[in-house]
Amino acid sequence: MELCGKGAGVRLSRAVHLLIDRDAGTVDMHANPDPERGYYGDTHRAPFGEEVTLPGPVNITLDTGILKNDAR
Repeated sequence: MELCGKGAGVRLSRAVHLLIDRDAGTVDMHANPDPERGYYGDTHRAPFGEEVTLPGPVNITLDTGILKNDAR
């Protein structure tokens, strides 16, 4: 999966990016964007059912267990 192509650093303006993949049954969290390099410095993938902690400025922990009901 490519978040953005080379030179598309403008798209990395969000501090935290969360992707819910119902087909794979996972949550991908991307944080610490580096617009000059065009990617997020921190990534974490968790299966549905695992807690996912989003860093600042969001600073919350998500219980992804409820997402199991929406998995394909």
